[in-house]
Amino acid sequence: MERSSRGIVPGMETQELLLVTVEGPGTQAEAAICERLVQGLLEDRAEWTVRPPTFLNEPDENANAVAGPEDEELWMVGLFTYLPGAEPHAEERVRDDLEVIAAAVSRTAREHGLAFEIEFRGEAVDWLDGSKADDGFVRRFYGET
Repeated sequence: MERSSRGIVPGMETQELLLVTVEGPGTQAEAAICERLVQGLLEDRAEWTVRPPTFLNEPDENANAVAGPEDEELWMVGLFTYLPGAEPHAEERVRDDLEVIAAAVSRTAREHGLAFEIEFRGEAVDWLDGSKADDGFVRRFYGET
């Protein structure tokens, strides 16, 4: 998975990775939940301004590098997409996509008792745990709260 890339979404020169992962070890059950989450997003919304969300289920290389030999392998489970890198706040359609993703992730968190970490530009920027409709992620992302 690339941190930034050119030409993924036509008309967007530079892309930045937005990563949404389950907090914890990333079990097979959580992977199945996240796969259904992504399938639902793709079925519910035909057109995306950002790159359509993609299911993520791969070993967490950073966490596994510091784990001991007796520890279970940790997995990153969730979804990712790419946002415009220069100014993700520039387009209202990008915000609409983020609101759809945030609402679906928050609903999934609430229904399954999960918490999700949001990472943008390689840094953790927020959490969604289902305590509110979208946990305020989109407003905080846009600097409104």
